[in-house]
Amino acid sequence: MRPLILIAVSFAAGCGSYWDLRKGDTLPLGCANLLNYYLDVDGDGWGQQGSLPTPLCEPDPDQGLTASNHLDCDDENPDITGRVGAVCPEDLEDGGAACFDGLVFGDSEFVVTCGDSSVQRYSVAEDRCHAWAGTQTSSLPEQDEGQRGLATLEADFEQVQVLEDWLESIEDVGPGFAVFVDLRWQGDLQTGGWAWPSGVVPEELPACGGEEPTVADFFPSLIPGDPNAVDTLEAGIEEVRLALILTGNGWCRGTPDDGGDLRYDHQQAHYLCERPRPDLAHFEERPLAEDES
Repeated sequence: MRPLILIAVSFAAGCGSYWDLRKGDTLPLGCANLLNYYLDVDGDGWGQQGSLPTPLCEPDPDQGLTASNHLDCDDENPDITGRVGAVCPEDLEDGGAACFDGLVFGDSEFVVTCGDSSVQRYSVAEDRCHAWAGTQTSSLPEQDEGQRGLATLEADFEQVQVLEDWLESIEDVGPGFAVFVDLRWQGDLQTGGWAWPSGVVPEELPACGGEEPTVADFFPSLIPGDPNAVDTLEAGIEEVRLALILTGNGWCRGTPDDGGDLRYDHQQAHYLCERPRPDLAHFEERPLAEDES
C-alpha cells in the first residue's frame, strides 16, 4: 500500500497576490481598487505634492497614505485643496500672492487675496479666478457644475454669514478692505442695475454710504455731458464688477475706492474666487501597468 503524502499549500494573504507552487514566488495580480496612495497630512483628501506613490488596494491611515492623488496646493491647510486648474492659490499673482486664504463650505470652495497681495482690475481678477477654478480644464467632469470665477453671495443666509465671518477672521482683513465679487451691471445704462449672474438683486448687501453705485463711478475721469462718455460707459459695462467693502458696521457694496484705502482705486481691488467642490473620485491615480511603464 502506497503511503499517503499530504502537500500543504499556503496562500499569501493580502490584496492582489498568490503563491506559485512551481516557482515559490509571490506574483502581483492587482485588485479592483488598486490605486496610488499619497501622504495626506491635513486630511482633506488631497495628497502632498512631491510625496511618493504607494500602490494599495485601500487607504492606510496608520501610514498617512489616504489620498489617491498628489495635487494638494497646501498639505497643512484643509481649506486649501487640490490643483485642478492652472494655478494654486499662492500663484494667483505673478511671483506669488503675499496674502491669501481658503474656505471649503458646502458644495463650494473659495479663495481670497488680501493684505500685501497686489490689487487687480476686474478683468485680471476674473482670469486668475478662472485659472484656479479650472474653468478651461477639459478633464473636469461636466457634473461639477456651479459658479466658477469671481464668487457670488446669493446662496442661503448661512453660507453668506459663514463667508463674511471667514473674511473678517483673516488677519490682514480690516475696515476698508475691498474685494471683487461677481456683482455685474445688467441692462442698459439708464434702467439697468447691479445683480448676481442669475439676475438676483443683492438686497442683503446695502450700498456703501447709502448711495447706489453706477457704471460711471468706475470712470471718474469722464466729463459729464461729453458725447463720447456714453459710448465709453456702454463699452465698459462688461468690464466692471462691484466690490464688497468691509466697514465698521459690516459689509456693503460699492466701487473699490469706497473702502478708503489708498491702495484701492475705482477699478482695482483684491478678489474672492469660487469653484464647485471637486469630486475626488475624478482625480484618482492608478499605477501604470507593466506595458505602460
